[in-house]
Amino acid sequence: MEQLKDYLGDGVYAIFDGYGIWLHANDHANPTDRVYLEPSVLAALNRFSEQCNTQPTERGVKMSNCQQPVAEHKIDGNQFIIPSATETLILDMKPIHTMTFHSTDGTVIGTLDFNGPSMKFEGSAEDSAKVFVNFVAEYSHQRLAEERDLCAKLCDDADENTHLVDLADAIRRLK
Repeated sequence: MEQLKDYLGDGVYAIFDGYGIWLHANDHANPTDRVYLEPSVLAALNRFSEQCNTQPTERGVKMSNCQQPVAEHKIDGNQFIIPSATETLILDMKPIHTMTFHSTDGTVIGTLDFNGPSMKFEGSAEDSAKVFVNFVAEYSHQRLAEERDLCAKLCDDADENTHLVDLADAIRRLK
């Protein structure tokens, strides 16, 4: 299946892999950063985007405009504090360290939770392991194919004046 790719703007590329969407920063083939959005995360992002365009929101928290930068803020432990003239918005920002495994129809088949003092797993270990191994294999295959393509392009762009050491250095910098 060919992946659907699109440039969104501001150096952000979107790549649909048949299940979720990869966001690549600065270059679709050799990004500086990558983010993977599963369908549930994309739905949450869409809900958040809708809230940004609603004034005031259903919760009564008035958002001036999500597209404008906040002038002042500070981080205190796990809290993000945004003061304004009339109110202070405090967001509890505790990281979530959870891996959720989904079947091909999108249902959750397992969850690996790293949030407490010990790691916990719930669900079907065998089915989750298959999903994880398939993901790693597909990601590795995709990454190797991208590296091969980049190396081939570097070699194609080289001419008789290109020193082999310079070519090797350029290939090493691809990582």
